[in-house]
Amino acid sequence: MYAEFFTPTPPGGYAAERTLTAGQVTTDTDASILRQGITYHQEERYDYALASLRAYLESNPDPVNPNVELLAATAAMASGEYAEAESYLQDMPRETAKAEGAYLYYGALINLREEQLEAAENKLITLGKLPGAEMYPAAEILEKMK
Repeated sequence: MYAEFFTPTPPGGYAAERTLTAGQVTTDTDASILRQGITYHQEERYDYALASLRAYLESNPDPVNPNVELLAATAAMASGEYAEAESYLQDMPRETAKAEGAYLYYGALINLREEQLEAAENKLITLGKLPGAEMYPAAEILEKMK
């Protein structure tokens, strides 16, 4: 089911791309690295996106915007680096329902891939209770898990 439901494109697409760099970067080099990572991600060159986003996060380990770590997580998942993806998801700031939803959804997909069905189910049930849950096919996945 992982392959059926995983998409590296973040929920809502890349519409908020400009907001990713706003207030995030301390140097022009960091801004350039982050922009390059976003561009690679949009071009579906996930290995390159992951390398750029890793470099950015090494210099900026506590980004304010959860989308930076979400992009790193989805690039890692698309590149087959699932443990690294899970690490980025764990580190994501999750103060908003949207960020929490992304964390739960992509975390559940990793759980599904690793055949941790109970953990995936718990995350998907929790996701279904959040505002904005309709952005994700959580109910469809839960139905297929039965």
